[in-house]
Amino acid sequence: MIGFQDYIIKNNIKVKDLAKEIGVTPSVIWGWFNSDKIPEKNLDNISKKFNLEKEYINKKVNDISTYKPRKKGFNSYEINGDITTIFLERKDGSIWETIIDTEDLPKLKKLNYSWHVGYAHCNNEYYTMATIYYINENGKKKSTTKNLNSIIMDVSEGYHIDHINNNPMDNRKENLRTTNHSTNAQNRKGANKNSGTGVRNVHLVNRYKGKQVYLVQFMKNGERFIWEFSINEFDEACTFAEKKRKELFGEYAGKG
Repeated sequence: MIGFQDYIIKNNIKVKDLAKEIGVTPSVIWGWFNSDKIPEKNLDNISKKFNLEKEYINKKVNDISTYKPRKKGFNSYEINGDITTIFLERKDGSIWETIIDTEDLPKLKKLNYSWHVGYAHCNNEYYTMATIYYINENGKKKSTTKNLNSIIMDVSEGYHIDHINNNPMDNRKENLRTTNHSTNAQNRKGANKNSGTGVRNVHLVNRYKGKQVYLVQFMKNGERFIWEFSINEFDEACTFAEKKRKELFGEYAGKG
């Protein structure tokens, strides 16, 4: 055990609270203690914060190891009739909730995955995910992620799960449908990050000599559809985009 670990034990400092204070994850700190070494880049910060000598921080004070990586298992949950709420704790300490059909609870508990909130950059949404660790055929540690909705729907490879009401934290089967990627993409409620307007399918672009216009754009079956609106017609462009989205992709197309 190094001096700094001995210090936080004697002062009853929790690793979770310490991690939040110094801007790292708890697993990073447990990694330091497991290797009996805190990286040079972190020494100044810790030394000043706790008024400790740098030499003492990494000094080995005994051979006792208290390295105990948290054994993650199935999340805490609450059953309310046919609906069960699963609680998802984030790194910042906040608690999110996702709901499932209670009849799916035994299957999820048997898997014993630890579910968390994951961010999908492709469509600006947060989903319920689990990180699965395994050893590959070469003996190397690897990981993969699984979506809660895919487990519930037992979806096959190449398909996606669409949340009909556009709430990705609602994982009841009545809110899930199996789709191909194209259909799923059109049911998003959010705009792409590069839209510049915050409204789905409405893009702010610069024309010749700085002239700005709004473009309403869609892609369907490899064909691109584009309509142009003047800089003073933002509301008209948004209304038109919503109308065309329904015409092209049906009643479940997400709103902007």
